[in-house]
Amino acid sequence: MKRFLILYTLVCLLPAILISAQIKESEQDAIFLKMEKTYTLNQDGSWRFDYAHHVKLLTYRSVTRGLGETFIVFNPEYQTLVVDKSITTMADGKQVPSPPNAFNDVLPRAVNDAPDYGYLIERVVSHTGLERNCTIDLRYHIENKAEFIPWFWGEELFAHRYPIAELRVVVQVPEGVNLTYELLNSNATPTVSRENGVQRFTWICENLPALQMEDRHPSFDDFAPRLLFSTCPSWETLREYIKKEIATKLNLDQDIQASLVKECDAVDPLKKALQIRTKMAGEINDISPDPSWLGFRFENLARVVARNYAQEIEKSALLSALLRNLDIPAEMVLLATTRTFAANVPTLIQFDKAVVAVSLPARQTYYVPVTGEAVRSLTDEFPDHTVFHLQREGEPVTKLSQTADDHIHMVADLKLNGTEEIQGAVQLSAGGYFLPYFQLLDNEGQTEFAGKLVKKILPPGKIADVTVLKLDRDQIMLTATYQSEKFLKKMDYPDWHVCPGINSVADEWHYTPYLQTRFSPVSLPAKLNEEIDLMITAPDSLVWDFPESSGSERDAEGSVQQSLQTKTGHFTLKVLTQKNRIHYNRHTEINTRVIAVEQYDALRRLLTGLHDQNRRVFYLSGKE
Repeated sequence: MKRFLILYTLVCLLPAILISAQIKESEQDAIFLKMEKTYTLNQDGSWRFDYAHHVKLLTYRSVTRGLGETFIVFNPEYQTLVVDKSITTMADGKQVPSPPNAFNDVLPRAVNDAPDYGYLIERVVSHTGLERNCTIDLRYHIENKAEFIPWFWGEELFAHRYPIAELRVVVQVPEGVNLTYELLNSNATPTVSRENGVQRFTWICENLPALQMEDRHPSFDDFAPRLLFSTCPSWETLREYIKKEIATKLNLDQDIQASLVKECDAVDPLKKALQIRTKMAGEINDISPDPSWLGFRFENLARVVARNYAQEIEKSALLSALLRNLDIPAEMVLLATTRTFAANVPTLIQFDKAVVAVSLPARQTYYVPVTGEAVRSLTDEFPDHTVFHLQREGEPVTKLSQTADDHIHMVADLKLNGTEEIQGAVQLSAGGYFLPYFQLLDNEGQTEFAGKLVKKILPPGKIADVTVLKLDRDQIMLTATYQSEKFLKKMDYPDWHVCPGINSVADEWHYTPYLQTRFSPVSLPAKLNEEIDLMITAPDSLVWDFPESSGSERDAEGSVQQSLQTKTGHFTLKVLTQKNRIHYNRHTEINTRVIAVEQYDALRRLLTGLHDQNRRVFYLSGKE
């Protein structure tokens, strides 16, 4: 095993989100007064991880629900755990060591239903003598055999859900070992020291605020400082190692192949691949141990099928093998669900999802999930995220590239019969994230999609006569008829009715814009380019009304217009009423999926405008 490491001392210059004045104890549940993590590579390839913290508990919440126990998972086949110290110092200075029965070994919950991994251990260290203003001193180390992982690598997030007064992270390797590393989301530059044949890198950070558990925040890995290091020389070296490891594990006998493709009779190769994926995903149960617990190993496919449960990477291997045996080009792919990625640090630890790439010459490559539902190619779910093709020669890690924008366009020409029923023609176009392409490959899925999409925007009604004008991986265009008896609601005023609201697909994100401030970025499921264009004709005796509201104005032809432009997108509304006819046009665009803290106010103002009911409802008056 080839490895690296370097002795570094450096005070981190962290991004604005993690810069803090001295932490105030009165505002915290607990505070880590000091935390230390050290990785040491030995000459023989074995390595050691040392951990220590000195934490002060300030509230009963931290005592009873936060820090009363420490959980440490290890693999006894390759690792040895030793708890060196566990002592509580009470508020009056009395020291209370954890007694012998405070160290209990249990099975990690992630493998509760996986007997093959019953050897894994989660050691629970219970801390005694806890009270407000006590401190806990914990120190342990884990010795790792050289063969546990193929190279020396690791990952550390320079943040915690409690604030840290001082964090020290050290990585040490013998001189001459090449270590690559990167500290993401930070401009820190380390210095190197050498002593007694050892290279050492040391990162020292002070006064790190607690991570905020806010609604719709992206992965903390995407905005907190995150260290990655590895002694693996290149991505191609890593790929060759994996190919060698899996070469003998991908064989499937004919009985297994036949059982998993039975009744998957589609002729189209993509449809057939999706049928097999659905059958396999349903029949093989999911387990989710951290791959690092297992040394990034996985079982041969015969064993996976026999035991009827699998890690995600094992399902990826199984599906790709099933498809290749049917001459459908498929390969195992690792996907990083975080947006930030250290491309110069070859390590499997950066990937947290395994999928299958199905490559069809005329329709390019589809990235298919192997767990849960397969709604769309993951290109549209994780655009610009990094993938690593495990069975593709000579290609380093690459970025997924979205080929269509995330859009919803609706045009409707509707006629109101009296005040009870409305009907007419609807044209729909959708693309990118809003195109569930895999589900649209059959006619039933197309009708269901049209009905669900219309329901998200117009009042409840029925969709019929769906005709698809265009369908490819980038866009669907269709026409349909819409009929509703609930388009209008009678008001308390005589002879007045109200349309309850023209909604937005963004409503289902359940994101409230009413919080005034944020401490972390906002992560949205997609960008948004939504345009709704409605023409509604009522009987001649009825009159439409769309009142002006704050920020609106009328143009020369009498249309009510409203617009809002921000750094995150724009919102425009134009409504023209001409007695019994109303033309309602609304366009909303959000131009990014991740909103930085400093852009939050711009997003909030944009969504406030979109959610404003005064910009969604209109009124009808008169008698039939």
